[in-house]
Parts: sequence; structure tokens; C-alpha cells
Amino acid sequence: MNEYANMLLAFTASWAMIYVVSKILKAERWGLKAGPFYLVYRTVKFNNALAVVSKWKRFWKAVWSLGAFAGMGLLIFIAYSLIRNLMLLSTRSIQAAQLTVLVPGVTVGWPSLPYMLTSIFILIISHEAAHGIASLVEGIPVKSSGMFLAAVLPGGFVEIDEEKLEKAGEIQRLRIFAAGSFSNVVLGGVALLLVVNFPVLLAPFYHTVPGGVLITDVVKHGAAETAGIKRWDIIYAIDQRRITNVTDLRNYMKQIPPYSKIAVTTNRGDYVLYTKPDPGNVSKSLIGIVPFDFYQPVFSFLPASGAYHAFMTAYWSNTVLVSVALINMLPIYPLDGGRYLDSLLKLMKVERRSGIRSAASIFFASVLTLNLILSLLNFGLRKL
Repeated sequence: MNEYANMLLAFTASWAMIYVVSKILKAERWGLKAGPFYLVYRTVKFNNALAVVSKWKRFWKAVWSLGAFAGMGLLIFIAYSLIRNLMLLSTRSIQAAQLTVLVPGVTVGWPSLPYMLTSIFILIISHEAAHGIASLVEGIPVKSSGMFLAAVLPGGFVEIDEEKLEKAGEIQRLRIFAAGSFSNVVLGGVALLLVVNFPVLLAPFYHTVPGGVLITDVVKHGAAETAGIKRWDIIYAIDQRRITNVTDLRNYMKQIPPYSKIAVTTNRGDYVLYTKPDPGNVSKSLIGIVPFDFYQPVFSFLPASGAYHAFMTAYWSNTVLVSVALINMLPIYPLDGGRYLDSLLKLMKVERRSGIRSAASIFFASVLTLNLILSLLNFGLRKL
């Protein structure tokens, strides 16, 4: 509890300092505005870049038309998935998935923070650029763009001329509202392909066949830490048996009973350690590490841990891009999904559109909130 109290105190003090400094420096003259637990940066500098990219109108119209069609699939998929998951959570089914808000230090471990921030940066840039390009292609001006930080949640925006957006045709609006999530899903798919075909991502900078086990973290008071083994060490052998990948490590450890003495050969020398029992299965032994296949750099100036960082960046990018894209397509106003549904209902000439939009927003906001609450009750706080 003291740890979280200290974090909250440091968090509040940091925001207070940001607010005071912004006022002293008069940061608003640079487009930077600070308030209680929020920071907004607004600029027109990216408008020219968006204008240049949007010149290929035929290409982009085809892309965003596909996105408008895909938007319906994304909306239906996430709506069905959340309702189904809520039912599974309510019955404590093992098939239920955990939903959580990414909060550094609470639900996201500090080692994962750089990958999360990188993926969020990719998410924001691609999402808002897609909205801006789609708007310009449809002849709707972009007033400004920027980024913001609300408490611990970063975000971005493209300020579109709302008056002209309201006057635009429904097909045009569908293209614009679906563009952001569609681009995120496409990039998330690319990231998934990189994860699945990881050796392709490595070449030509790293060898594509593993030659050991990289220790990405050590368990506190675990066998490895006690023996002096550190994070980013590389295991090459155990008891003089060659270990070339994580599978080799696991297969060998299956033969070793708890409290056994083993000799571990690493890039920093040999270590003797005593295995400890697995808390979940006392007949199995652990050495207290988080392993990853080690890929040797082709060039000496490249870090030994580079392949791991590349993998984690691709993994987190897939997770964040696809997850946020789907949540954003929920029919909750003013999310893109809510505005997409409103335009779709208008296109279909559905009466009482406002009532349907409000009912959908309340229902799915409740479904999302209940998913988060039951996930917390069923799974607790787990750090990614």
C-alpha cells in the first residue's frame, strides 16, 4: 500500500510542477497548454505534410472506402466480443479474457514501459494522420493537430472543420470516421506478421538461428540472482550441456529436481547455483529467470539484446494497435464507432437516430465498464 501511496504522491507532485512551470514559461505561446492532470500540444506544422500525402486522391479514396466497409466488421466484432466476454467473466469461465487499462507501474511493469510508449506513439501518429488524410481527400480542411497527455494516458488529435464535416455526405463521413481504426488494424496486422516471422525481422542485422538464452529479467531472491547472474546475461550451457534456445533450457530443467546444484555457463563466466521449487508445482525446479532466445548480432556495434527489443516492440505494437482500434470502433459517442454508427443510421434513413445512438452508447459503455470491473475481480492486478 505504501508503494502505491508514494506513487500517487509523486504523480500528483509531478503534475503540479508541470502546471507551475508551464505558467512561468508562458508555454501557451508555443502551443502547449497545461491544466490539472492534462497537457495539450497543438500545432499547424503537420498540416503541410498531410496535404502533400493526401494528393493521391484516387488511391486514398480506394483505401478509405475499404476502411469504411471494414469499419462495419470491426464494430460488429468488438460489440459481440465484449458481450460474450462479459458473460464468460460473470460465470468465471476459463475462456474469459482479461481487459485492463494500461497504467505504468500498476498494470504495466516498468521493463515493458518503453515498448508500450513506442506502440502508443505509432498508434497516435497513424490514427490521427489517417483521419487527417481522409478528411483532406474529401475536401474537408484540417485546422490543426496535436498530442495530449491526460493523467497517464497519452493521445492525439486532428482538428477537422466540424461545420464542413457536418455538411459532408454520409459515405464521406463513414470513410473519415473509420480511417483511424482501419489504419491501426492494418499496421497491427503488419506487426503480427513480424512477430510470427521473427527471423525475417532480424535479417540482415542478427543471425536468424538462436545460439543461447538471453536473460531478460531475474526473479528477486531467485536462484540465478542469488548466484550473481544478472539481467541481459546470456546462457550458453548448463552442466557443460549446450543450450541453444529456450526449448533446450526447458527440456533440460525438466530432468533437474528442486534444490539441485547446477553449473551455468554465461557470457560473463561460470556460475554455480541451486535450483528452487516451482511454487505452482513443487516437483519442478526453477532457476528464476525470464528467458528469450538469443540471436547473435551480425555487427559488433549492435546490442546483444537488440533482437529481444525488436520482438517486444512488434508484439506490443500488435497488441496496442489492434486493441485500441477495436475499442475505438465501439458504438459509443463520441468515439469514432459512435459517429460511424450515427452516419450509418443516417445513410439508411433510420428515424429516431439520436435515441438509438444514445441507447447504444449507454449500453456498450456499461458493457465495457463491467468487463473492466469483472476482469479486476476475477484476475486481480496483473502487470504486463
